[in-house]
Amino acid sequence: MNAGRTILMMILVLAMHRVTLMGQESEAIVKLRLAQSFERAGDWERAVPIYESLLLNDPRNYVYFEALRRGYVQLREYDKAVELIEYRLTLERDNPQLLAALGSVYYQMGKESTADSLWQTVVGLDSKNPSIYRLIAGQMMEFRLYDRAIDLFLRARKITGDPNLFLSELANLYGAFQQYDRAAEEFVQLLLLQPGQLSDIQSRMSVFLGRPEAIPATREVIARALSRHEDLVPLRQLHAWVLMEEKRYDAALEQYRVIDKAMRARGAQLFTFAGRAMNEGEYRIAASACDEALKAKPPAELVPLIRLGYARAIEELTVHQDTTTVRLSPQGAIPESALSSGTALRLYASVAKEYSGTQHAAQAYFRMGILQRDRFRDLDAALAAFDETVRAATGLPLAEEALLERADVLVAKNDLEKARATYMSLSSSRSADMRNRALFHLAELDYYTAQFDSALAVLNRLAAQPGTDLANDALSMQYFIEENQGIFTEALKAYASAELLRRQKRDSEALEVFRSILRRFPTALLADDAAFTVAEILVRLRRYDEAVQAFREIAKDMPSSILRDRALMRMGEVYETNMHAPALAIETYEELLKLFPGSIHAEEARKRIRLLRGDVL
Repeated sequence: MNAGRTILMMILVLAMHRVTLMGQESEAIVKLRLAQSFERAGDWERAVPIYESLLLNDPRNYVYFEALRRGYVQLREYDKAVELIEYRLTLERDNPQLLAALGSVYYQMGKESTADSLWQTVVGLDSKNPSIYRLIAGQMMEFRLYDRAIDLFLRARKITGDPNLFLSELANLYGAFQQYDRAAEEFVQLLLLQPGQLSDIQSRMSVFLGRPEAIPATREVIARALSRHEDLVPLRQLHAWVLMEEKRYDAALEQYRVIDKAMRARGAQLFTFAGRAMNEGEYRIAASACDEALKAKPPAELVPLIRLGYARAIEELTVHQDTTTVRLSPQGAIPESALSSGTALRLYASVAKEYSGTQHAAQAYFRMGILQRDRFRDLDAALAAFDETVRAATGLPLAEEALLERADVLVAKNDLEKARATYMSLSSSRSADMRNRALFHLAELDYYTAQFDSALAVLNRLAAQPGTDLANDALSMQYFIEENQGIFTEALKAYASAELLRRQKRDSEALEVFRSILRRFPTALLADDAAFTVAEILVRLRRYDEAVQAFREIAKDMPSSILRDRALMRMGEVYETNMHAPALAIETYEELLKLFPGSIHAEEARKRIRLLRGDVL
């Protein structure tokens, strides 16, 4: 009986002790969370005393120690930080992390020699261990001692006898020091060891390849390596990528010809390259790459994609021939006879016919609709092409895109009711983006037909979704209507009707209406907008002398207009791009900088002046 009572008492004592410990533990957790909340808020003065009390009750707890060390350093109480770390070292003798941290504190105290001595001690603890070097180099880089970190990594290579150590770290450090050739050497060596790291290496090299002087140095290093490792495809891909970064797409295409053959890709790699060239606006190069890809007898599933790519490149070339600066070698030339909108249309038609009922046909019909509307102004043919797109793309997002473009054709044909019906159907789309775009077009129709209150109701909904281009457009139109309603309502009605004519590409008619607005409503707030639009229409009609005069009148004769700097910018662009008069363009850009130094167009004007003068190659 006595034995049983003794055991019971022992159990009760142990239980009470456990409850006490749990209470203490719970209290410590509450205090730790409180201190951490102060730390997150940057309130170290209140966090540090709590960490001190926690560590006093549990001196071996590393979490408390590390938090208190951070606090002392943040408060610049370096003596306390030193004392704290030295106490911890009595518990963990020769701990490299602690010694490195102690060196860091001494460096912050201004005792650089003591810090360096400690860091060298850490290295000496295990001089063959790469992690030790990374630990100390990390401390050095924290204080921007990049040159010393480089020296440490290079010394580690000698001591360990491993020349491939720290390739990644040294590449980044050399890049930061603008030693681009050395950075490239490290990256190349890393690629030789780990070919699968190509995309990561490209991403990291792009950090410094934006500087003009970096590209030639990098390219030369890669070219030398390629002469020793001709069969390493990732290295050749890296070379081609650098050439593209340098805008040398003709040379990059040469590389991709080799890559495609080496990988037995049958045109797939050439097509990949063509996509990059297209995205960069290098349409002639893209067309050539697609042409060669087709001749390489690619897999059947790639053929329609390549043919569509080729057609799109030809289509874009007919618009952008003046801005295509790359010239191909003879084997990469596209015959001038192929560079026409008619050629692109025939190429799309052949894809649509051969792949009838497929997504490829739908894409071909869609582009045919765009061409028929914008280039040939055959609105009936455009409607037919968009109808075929809808049929071939049933259930796909492209079908709704085709309906949206079809409605635009109906607007051009002045069939506003059918256009409205289409926009109304799209305003119930599952896609929020498509719903909003359809609503915006409905607001436009209300605006064109002088139903301004209805337009504002829709625009208010769209403007309530900030951060999108569509919201910005909605706000702009909303502001324009509200600004000009009331006393200038008649001017606004005339302006809206002229905008519809312009939307329908009836430029000559629109021009006369805008000019009549300037005669009838010279004091209207929208007068400078009308004058600016007159100038833009004259540019589209290729009446460049009249256009620059119209822009000049805005800048000179409308002193209260907020469009004066923009008018000068456009005037300079017309001189530069359309009239090929660089001296007059420079003169106009300089005038803009003189009259409007704070203009949002000022930086672009300076850039164009440098380019026209040849200051930037």
